[in-house]
Amino acid sequence: MALVRESLAYATRFLARFGLAGRWRPASEWWVPAASLAGWGWLAVGGNDHGFAALCAGGGPIGRLVGEWRAGILASQLAGWLLMSLAMTLAMMLPLTIDALRYVSLRSFPWRRARALGGWLIGYLVPWIAAASIASLALMTVVGPTARPWTAAAAFLVAAVWQMTPVKGWALRACHRTRPLKPSGVSADASCLLFGARVSAACMVSCGPMMFAAMATAWPTVALAGVFVVALRERYVWRPPTRATALALAAAGGFLALQAIAS
Repeated sequence: MALVRESLAYATRFLARFGLAGRWRPASEWWVPAASLAGWGWLAVGGNDHGFAALCAGGGPIGRLVGEWRAGILASQLAGWLLMSLAMTLAMMLPLTIDALRYVSLRSFPWRRARALGGWLIGYLVPWIAAASIASLALMTVVGPTARPWTAAAAFLVAAVWQMTPVKGWALRACHRTRPLKPSGVSADASCLLFGARVSAACMVSCGPMMFAAMATAWPTVALAGVFVVALRERYVWRPPTRATALALAAAGGFLALQAIAS
């Protein structure tokens, strides 16, 4: 019963950040869970055709890229690849930015609030999409299909070790830091853009190893869902359970290593 009460209290606190608990008054960030659900839907539906696992499959990656470029199908694959990167970022990272989005909204004049949020989102999403695209390209061109299980196992073990480093703790705290925003003009747009990029960089340092490990698996959508739960708990609890998270990631790496040995 204690576990159930703790889970309900945690869910209530999390929903309160969206204005969906307490007085049940919709907050200005109502679109965040909607965008996240849309991203998860795209990952679930399109992951089998344009997902990270599909991009990483096949032998002779360089020759495959050249052949597909000549055949005229590489452009469509790259489009699906970028869409998957966008969907992954919306699904996983956007719910982790509620505090920053609310800060930008409250610190901006009403007449330029949408513009400020748009600038922040551009600064936040573009680096994540670029990083996800580079990681996907690295998996597709460097790691072959036979080495991918070992790569995923090693990546999870590295992510487990990363959880215990001081840099991880610094990055997790930096995800919550704010910065002054200019009131109007081009300087206000630049400050919102830089604020979003700053939070994005901190989030990549904090969650990047876990997300890369999930992308390297043969079932990235399921693995990304597990990493999302870990990242959500890290972001919104008073004392993030880094040791428990490290043990969970190490267990996942060990399981993947045993699976690679068996195959």
